[in-house]
Amino acid sequence: YHSLPAICSTVNSSTIPRKSFNAALVNAGYRVSAYHKDPGAVKTDAPNHVVWDVVRGWCKENPPQPRKVNKRHRKGEDPGSNAPPKHPHSDVASLILNKEIKTKIDFTIPESFASRKKAVRYALNPEANWGPKAAASG
Repeated sequence: YHSLPAICSTVNSSTIPRKSFNAALVNAGYRVSAYHKDPGAVKTDAPNHVVWDVVRGWCKENPPQPRKVNKRHRKGEDPGSNAPPKHPHSDVASLILNKEIKTKIDFTIPESFASRKKAVRYALNPEANWGPKAAASG
């Protein structure tokens, strides 16, 4: 499975709406569904390079914010562990986003999405104090 917030934070981008991400994968010819444990994650049969191509396509339409630099680094103080990278390509986000997109990315919502049944996902508990009761005694 792929966690959309984790993938997007890797490239400093805003999180892709799940419906748009699903649409891009379906339009590319892959299957996609929600992950049962995490509301922000998806399961898909698309290879990893296609998933990253979708992220690159999203970042072309919605450019990510530049990573913030700590104030003390601007003053010329001791860089410590939070120092900005010395090598221009040591930033993971720039390495990922500078690769060429090999998959045709289309974020239009397919008509098949409109006919899907609306179901409650991650429902709340039905009543107060719902759940396991006291153990049987006797």
